[in-house]
Amino acid sequence: MNFILLVLAVQAALFAPVAQSADQLKRIGILYQDPLIIRYIDAFKDTLRELGYVEGRTIDYEYRLATPEELENMADSLVHSGVDLIVTPGTTAALAIQRTKATTPLIFYVADPVSSGLVRSLARPGGNATGIASLGAETGAKRLELIKELLPHSTRVAVLLNPDNPITESQAEVIRESAKKLNIKVHVIPIRRAEDVETALAGITRNRFDALVIVPDAVLIARNAHIAHYALKAGIPSIFSYRMFAESGGLMSYGPDFADVWHRCALYANKILKGASPADLPVEQPTKFELVVNLKTAKALGITIPQELLLRADEDCVAIWRIAR
Repeated sequence: MNFILLVLAVQAALFAPVAQSADQLKRIGILYQDPLIIRYIDAFKDTLRELGYVEGRTIDYEYRLATPEELENMADSLVHSGVDLIVTPGTTAALAIQRTKATTPLIFYVADPVSSGLVRSLARPGGNATGIASLGAETGAKRLELIKELLPHSTRVAVLLNPDNPITESQAEVIRESAKKLNIKVHVIPIRRAEDVETALAGITRNRFDALVIVPDAVLIARNAHIAHYALKAGIPSIFSYRMFAESGGLMSYGPDFADVWHRCALYANKILKGASPADLPVEQPTKFELVVNLKTAKALGITIPQELLLRADEDCVAIWRIAR
């Protein structure tokens, strides 16, 4: 009898951790609209791994890649999959989650969560969502300033944006105000669908704009490599917010360090999974920015990058990368 009890005790000890792990398994849903974004999600997962989460044992991920037409259905599918937490980059995706009326905690990376209605205020979100606000309007003005610094004689700049994105108008307004100070005339070109990109680029070439500025949006991010290649072929200097744009042949990118953004989103995910309420976690803002310059593209365009631009790391930019290949 004692032997049987001993065997049962050993079995209980062996199987208890497995049962406990199953009970503690947390599932995170990730809704995104461009496959290139997934490279930054790795920083999110790496941070959770460093915090002790083990994929498949204590943490699991549900992915939903959505086109603009599929976004509402994908958001609904993710919410009803029963995940414990949802993470999404982009205002349109975050709003799609919000429209499901779900109470599932949401961590976002968006331009302006207050004006888009995702939170009540940055300091007190007040609902089931929090995350990082990208300072999109401010960095948009900075990108225009960088173009003027490189091309002092530029007076006509094309701006690609998606007017259906609820935050692009505020960003466009800031760019217009900055353009007045820089003596630049801005021509806003709307891009609602991927099919619009080709027509827009042909118009930019035909009208001989001095430069091209791209306002971040899922539709434009998905076509970033094509835009970069086209601008280079047409001899038009271009700037975007994502580093992968410069890596694809665009002249420059300037924006938040996205690896750091997703590292901080993971820290919030950890707090929420441990019981914190998104309503009590203030929306943070980026603290690290990077300027990426493609020197090969600059050479092809006949542009000499000022040495002070390459060497300096001012209060707005903690990392300057030079892509020479």
